[in-house]
This record gives sequence, structure tokens and C-alpha cells, in this order.
Amino acid sequence: MSAQNEWPPLGDSGGSDEMSPLVEAVLAGEATAEQLDAVRAALRGSPAALGAYLDQVHADALLRWRSGSASAGIGGSPGAGAVGLNDGAGPVPGSGSGARRMRHAWRRPVLAAAAVVALVGAVAIVVAWRWSPSGREAPTLPPVAAAAPVADVVDAAGVTWASGQRPLVASEALSPGEVGVASGTLRLAARGDAVVSVFGPARVRLISGGRVQALAGRITTRVGPAGKGFVVDAPGADVVDLGTEFGVQVGPAGETAVVVFDGEVDLNRKSPSAGAGTAPSTPTRLTRGHAVRIASSGAVDRIVAVDRLSSGGDWRIDGPPAPGAVIAAVHDNVRDPAGGMYYQIARGGLAEDVRAYVDRSYEWNGVDAAGLPPELVGADLVMPFNSDKRTPELALTVTVARPAALYVFHEPRHGEVPEWLRRDFTDTGLKVGLDEGPPDLRQKAIGAGSGQSVDRVFTVWRREVRAAGSVVLGENSPAAKSMYGIAAVPLK
Repeated sequence: MSAQNEWPPLGDSGGSDEMSPLVEAVLAGEATAEQLDAVRAALRGSPAALGAYLDQVHADALLRWRSGSASAGIGGSPGAGAVGLNDGAGPVPGSGSGARRMRHAWRRPVLAAAAVVALVGAVAIVVAWRWSPSGREAPTLPPVAAAAPVADVVDAAGVTWASGQRPLVASEALSPGEVGVASGTLRLAARGDAVVSVFGPARVRLISGGRVQALAGRITTRVGPAGKGFVVDAPGADVVDLGTEFGVQVGPAGETAVVVFDGEVDLNRKSPSAGAGTAPSTPTRLTRGHAVRIASSGAVDRIVAVDRLSSGGDWRIDGPPAPGAVIAAVHDNVRDPAGGMYYQIARGGLAEDVRAYVDRSYEWNGVDAAGLPPELVGADLVMPFNSDKRTPELALTVTVARPAALYVFHEPRHGEVPEWLRRDFTDTGLKVGLDEGPPDLRQKAIGAGSGQSVDRVFTVWRREVRAAGSVVLGENSPAAKSMYGIAAVPLK
């Protein structure tokens, strides 16, 4: 007896052809657990779907009332989600067993429909059946309460919006729902103390102040002290913040990439065969310098290199090098394919106080007030693993996308210089400094600016690479206290 309503398109949740029959099943009390889950998911993901659902429930109630098959309704108060047969406004006609059977027959579908909305937590439905000397009055629905804002727009300048997306403006408060970006970078401040950067093309769904769902494309999340436990929900895993900055990418086949730029996260992988509501797997702890990809099959592999802008903004793990890139790729011969550690390539990233390694907080600096050598400033920078400073038989392959001057920063302890470095590179006589500090070395402080708190001095070696291709670097000096650095600039 349900009325047919026009359901809006719901993306992954389906459109009107799929949803209206599901709601009919709910109202008839015949919906399976899977159908109830599908309706809940649709209502969570779309305010328009919630409105259509309420319209269908209301229309169904009117038809039942007019046909005489309904003798009572849902009682309670807005927000409570209570369900009853009589709200106390007047007697229920009929006191015989037939009337009681009719009331109970009506109660089951109403309970099912109300349960869906109550579990979604967005609204409570109240249909009051009132009685007067002239007879029954039509049931009414109270206004649907607007959902509380869960995020605010920090910056939307330069954003091109996805088809169907209403343009957003800075400082605008956002309620739960989906946001789509075609190009540019949208920055949102989740009210759970996290800043979420959405790099177009991408789609996200705001769930709450402490949870966002990544639907497609790349996002980066930096969580503040009060936001520990913030969750990014992706097809392959729930990524739970433990005080960090991390990136999540959802590919076209539902594959999920997770990159930890700083701090730690817990990765709760989802089984590809698990049904709705199935608990994720035992958490896997990922720390700074780890990146993994979870295929739609559930298989996990290492991401070898991450390409990131020097500003710490957008990043990529797939596809050709960015326009103007000098260093195209980096890989080694020693990492465990399942180990998850990655090299970070910082585009134009060499500057004062820039981080030197993916697994340490140490920074490159000029050795004195004169600053870094001018020919190095703005170079593409490779952030390797400081833990490789004494890795034997290391072969680190750097691929350049164009003719380049390739630089290696080496710490000359006890006069040791690796044979491969002396053979293939030339000592320029230039120097760079390394500033060490917490959290790795708590007894040292990291300074700001050229020549401040420099703990180690590295010599700069240079090699001209006259065509795009690969160069293999070897192991570090056995006595070295830190791993060598790598940078490149276009060859003039």
C-alpha cells in the first residue's frame, strides 16, 4: 500500500529504482537484515534520501489510515525514537480481539520503519493520531531537525566543484553529507580537531566531527591534540589517528592507499567478503615513513615512493612524474615488499629547516648564517631512511626524468668515502648541515634558520646525468652516524 515516491540519485547507495521497493519492504514488515542495512546506509549518506524516506512513510500512513487498516500510530517525542500504539489523546476505537489483531498487524511495519530512522540517529518520526467528535484527523509529521554541523570550510579558493556539488565558501559550517571536488584543494576543519585537505578529483562524506569517509581520490588529514582517535573510513580499511598527519587514497577499483607522513595510525583492514557491520581485522600499527596499498581483494603491498609537493600539500603514488619533476622514482634492493616503508620525493623541496629523512625529524640547514648553497635551494629532494646509514650491500636506484645534476650529501667521518661515491661523483667543496633533535634525540633541540643548532656537517658531491635514466647509489660509510642525502636540479 506504499506510495511510490521519487528517490534522488544516491551514488553508491543506488537510486529510486532500487530504494523505493526496499522502503516498501520495510513498511510491510518484510525487509531482510540486508535490506534494512541498505536503507540505513542510504539515509546516512544523503539528506535528500532521508526526506524522500519520510515522504514515503507519511504517504503510506495516510493510505492505511484512509483505508481503515490503521487504528493507531507512532507515539513519542522528537528525538526520542519511541514507538507506541496510542499517544493518550483519545480512545482507540474497537476493543474486541479483531481490533487488537488489526492494531498489532499495523504495529510491525511502523516499528520496522521507525527502527531504521532511530538507528540512523538523524531524526525521530512522530505521527500522532488524534480523535475529535467529528472523527479521526489526518496524521501529521513534525519538522525534521537539521543535523548539527560537523566541519567548517577553511579554504575553497581555486576549487572547481564536482558535478552536482553546491559551491562552498570559507567559514561555512557543514552538516553530515557528501562533498565533491573536481580540481583544486579544499581544506576543511573537522570539529573533532582535524584539518582534512581534499585534492581534486575526490569525493568525501562527512560523517561526524571525528569521522570522515573517503569515497574517491586523495585526502590528507592532520589531527590536533584533542583529535586523537579521528577516523578516515575507506573501502579497504578504517584508519585511526594516534596523533599524526596521514594521507588516504581511494582508487577506481576501491583499492585503498595509506601514507603516514608523521606520527602513528592504526590500520583496521576490512575483509572484502565481510558483510555490513562486520568488525575490522586486528589493528596494524603504521608509523612515520610507512605506506601500504590494500587491494580490493584484501591483499596488502608496500608503496615504494611517495611524490609530494615541497609545501607539504598534494601528493601522488601513481602515474607519471609531475610536470617539471627532476627525480622521477626511487627504489632499493633491501626493503621487505610487505614492510611498508617508502621514500618521499619532495618536489623543489630543499630549503632551510626541511626534513631530511622519512623516519626521523632531523632537518637540513646551511652550516652558517650564509645558508644553504644557492645551487641547491629548490632542488628535488629524496628523503631516505636514516636507519639505512649502515645497511650493508645497499643499492639505491634514483631515476631522473630529465638531464640533471645529481647531488649526494655525505658525512666524512674518519675520512671514509664509499668507493662508488669517489668513483662516480665529484666533491664540490660545498657543505650542508644536519640539525638533529626530538623526538628521536630528546636531549637535543631543533633550531630554526641557517646555522642554528647544526649537529653534523656533510660534504656535497655532484654528478652530471646527461639523459633521463637511472643511477645506482651504494651503501653508506660504515662509520657514518647518519644516512647520506640525495637531491637533484635540472642540468643547465
